[in-house]
Amino acid sequence: MKIDEFPMCCNAYILTDFGGTRITAGEKMERTTEQFITDLGTWIQHYGHKCLTAFTNNEQTNVNAALEACGFECSDWMEKRQHPETKIRLWWRKPDI
Repeated sequence: MKIDEFPMCCNAYILTDFGGTRITAGEKMERTTEQFITDLGTWIQHYGHKCLTAFTNNEQTNVNAALEACGFECSDWMEKRQHPETKIRLWWRKPDI
């Protein structure tokens, strides 16, 4: 899992590279929900004053559960043209103010 600045916005970051499916790039081994919760807690500790965002697909069940457990809100599942066998969801966490 990585974190990058959101393009053209100094108040948001995007979490990426969750792995866990044949479609997603990145890690080859699926991490547990608990491992994602630990990592997300670190990012929230350091970047919680910013808006945190992420996109996941419906096959990434562990990170989806972790994002929900860490207080992220999400959109409905969205269909897409590329890799139509999966759906995507936008996640966000409001900044701590």
